Amino acid sequence: MAIVGVRPQYIKAAALTQIVARHNRTDARKIELSFIDSGQHYSRELSPSFLIEALAFRERVEHTTKDPFGVFLDSISEIGIRIRADDPDGVIVVGDANPTLVGAIVASKLDLPVIHFEAGAKRDPAEQEERNRRVVDSLATLRLCVSQRAVAVLEGEGLPKNNVWTGDLWYDQFMRIASSPLRGRPCVRETVLVTIHRPHNLLTSTLGAISGELAGLGRPVRWVTHPRTHGLVSRLCRGVASIRVEPALSYRDVVCAMCESVYVVTDSGGLIREAHHLGRRVLVRRDIGGWVELMEAGVNRRIGRSSSDIHAGLEWAERHWNDEYPSSSPLRRADGARIALEAILSTVGSRDET
Repeated sequence: MAIVGVRPQYIKAAALTQIVARHNRTDARKIELSFIDSGQHYSRELSPSFLIEALAFRERVEHTTKDPFGVFLDSISEIGIRIRADDPDGVIVVGDANPTLVGAIVASKLDLPVIHFEAGAKRDPAEQEERNRRVVDSLATLRLCVSQRAVAVLEGEGLPKNNVWTGDLWYDQFMRIASSPLRGRPCVRETVLVTIHRPHNLLTSTLGAISGELAGLGRPVRWVTHPRTHGLVSRLCRGVASIRVEPALSYRDVVCAMCESVYVVTDSGGLIREAHHLGRRVLVRRDIGGWVELMEAGVNRRIGRSSSDIHAGLEWAERHWNDEYPSSSPLRRADGARIALEAILSTVGSRDET
């Protein structure tokens, strides 16, 4: 059983479904995979419904409150009831969002194996997601890591065992999605794609510095906003003909915008990774964190809050966006799906023997 609840996790759940289906066609050790949706960010309009409909959901949790803490408490209670009734052999959690933490806490309390995909992906310690990640990794029975750096992070945190490097297991699924949104149109790369949504970036001074530097680029910009940022970004960019401010897009449209971009400016960890898979360089608006592996590979660059730092970052991106992109990736491992499934079967099998 796997727990999902935020938009990126639906994509990963669909990829996991495909991985398990391929395994079941060729291996006598069948895996039955089902999902519980915590409902934290569920939206038929914004979620990738073309994938959601293919998932084997047991149930979706319905919330009577929009208060984040209330949603969190509801999720622990409701998901706990559903997992206890289903009695799975283990619980899969993905990433570092609140549904990940909920699933790990509930499974641990029920003495079920916790299998954490994307373990060790360290963030800014000030971010809630990093605190979630540390707790989940401490509870996990098996930790599956996107990169070798993530394995080293876990070892440095006193977790030397049960860490398995698999690479990015969502890569194949994402590339299948990315091959379809243009629907036969030629991909003309000419725009800068911008998405900024993290609370620490939602200052008028920060967004104003970004919009001011983008206005002087001389290149079309697509700024895709989060619902809580749309009004402020629209005001800051009013009268700037080169910047098109858009409300939140469907997942396919976001992928299409990445395909047509020369480079990306974002604070989204998921978008950073997807842009990498498409061979797009990224300016990362974070003080620390943000897939350090890709910065070390020279395809991402972190930018600060000041106009001068943002300007220097845009100059770097303009110089290098059309350079040959590295063919190797620190986030990919050949046969990673098989390695992950073998580790999962071994973990669940160990429980059956006790």
